[in-house]
Amino acid sequence: MTTTTFINGTTLTDADWFNDVDAITYDVLDSATTKANARIALELGDSATRNVGTAVGTVAAGSHEHASLYQPLDAQLTDVAGLTPTDNGVIIGNGTNFVVESGATLKTSLGLTIGTNIQAYSANLDEYAAVNPTTAGLALLDDADAAAQRTTLGLAIGTNVQAYSANLDEYAAVNPTTAGLALLDDADAAAQRTTLGLGTAAVKNTGTTDTDIPVFDSGRLYGTAIHNNVNAVTGTTNQYIASGTYTPTITNLANIAASTARECYWIRVGNVVMVGGSLNLDVTTGTTTTTFAATLPIASALTSNTQLSGICRAYSAQTDGMLTAQADTTNDRAQFTGLSNATTSVLEYHFTFTYIIL
Repeated sequence: MTTTTFINGTTLTDADWFNDVDAITYDVLDSATTKANARIALELGDSATRNVGTAVGTVAAGSHEHASLYQPLDAQLTDVAGLTPTDNGVIIGNGTNFVVESGATLKTSLGLTIGTNIQAYSANLDEYAAVNPTTAGLALLDDADAAAQRTTLGLAIGTNVQAYSANLDEYAAVNPTTAGLALLDDADAAAQRTTLGLGTAAVKNTGTTDTDIPVFDSGRLYGTAIHNNVNAVTGTTNQYIASGTYTPTITNLANIAASTARECYWIRVGNVVMVGGSLNLDVTTGTTTTTFAATLPIASALTSNTQLSGICRAYSAQTDGMLTAQADTTNDRAQFTGLSNATTSVLEYHFTFTYIIL
């Protein structure tokens, strides 16, 4: 029979031992040669040797609530604990579980895909970021196209600015004169003709009717009823081009016994009339001052004797018989004065004179 003596001095025989303790306790006590070994055999912590109390080095009394001190078991936390840490990896939920993601996959999960969710870095955008946009600048940013932006800027082509034209390039090369600019603000063509000093003839066509101006490609000015036209060509309002015949009334004023007028010819250009003709004079005394007057083919209100001038001479081989003409302002006619021919017989005299219609 085996006997066992314990550290407390108690000696037990095998029979006594099995009667008082179970086999596990026996094994513990059998190996515990010291108190410390016994605690180790019982897997006791260092609190087993401490007293209960509130001072430093004592163990607090009361119940021990694990729920307030330790995290309860959770399947998702177990999943997290099973994840493998990776460089730049981030734990993120995928809607079912927690996973580790990084790089492009993580960017997609976070809605940060470059070019889709966020703008890629650009040095140009750095420059834009340094600019504080004005209201005027921002007004351009929502315009749909260049045409809308021109409208915003007040540069709409055809409304605010002139569209490009090669013709305008040609005008731009011309330095306008005062005379040229004077035409630009005239209200209509009539006003421009006035500015240019044009008369009513400027709007007439060339031709052969009464309303036309008879100017032709040949350079000649003619018509079918210029000579002895039945319509009047008198007055100063209209400046005619006309011709005709008439027989003047002769008034014998000095040294003339008798006179006979013949048919004479006249031409009017504008307001100037040229007359040519002949008459017979029976002078009283030869080589003597002789005077006669002749009526005009077209009336004129003459005011000065210089407004009519001309000459009359006897149709003879002799050098005398010369008369000159001037205006008779009292009677509005031509008056001839000069020395008669030496002979007192009836002689033919030829004359011409020019005057202005007033």
